[in-house]
Amino acid sequence: MIWCFAALVHLYKALFFFVWDGFKALLSPFRRRRSLTDYGDEICLVTGAAEGLGRQLAFEFARRNAVLVLWDIQEEKMKAVAEEIKESTGSKVYCYVCDLSNREEIYEVAARVKKEVGSVSVLVNNAGILNVHSIMDAEDEDIEQTFQVNTLAHFWVSTEPCANISHCSKWVELMNMLHR
Repeated sequence: MIWCFAALVHLYKALFFFVWDGFKALLSPFRRRRSLTDYGDEICLVTGAAEGLGRQLAFEFARRNAVLVLWDIQEEKMKAVAEEIKESTGSKVYCYVCDLSNREEIYEVAARVKKEVGSVSVLVNNAGILNVHSIMDAEDEDIEQTFQVNTLAHFWVSTEPCANISHCSKWVELMNMLHR
């Protein structure tokens, strides 16, 4: 007898959820939903955007209608990427030369971005360098620069002087060691 009661409860649950899902389906055309792949109202900052993974991510966000802010130390390559993005997607693209091994420069460029473009809502912290010699053969300056760009810059970009960035709604931290 108990198993019969349990079977009836499961049947009523299934019926309820079947009816509930049908009801939601009827109402869904009247609900306004934002696509998960549309970034039309977002300002997206991509560091290390001149080549490699940063370049590809910038193109992907542009395809998804984001306003792009590109940071890189390689000005010519970054501007070429920006022109390519504008031509192929029509997205708004802003380029800023920024040496991510320099904390003060990061803070200055972040303030310019907030003033000229607005508050960043998506941060893709992608910039990275790789010095291709052995650790035993590396110069002190190379080690310090690698640590500043690959580690410290991620903190500097997301700290209080970069307040427009530190309150991003979407955050991506990448340790891009594929830089040439």
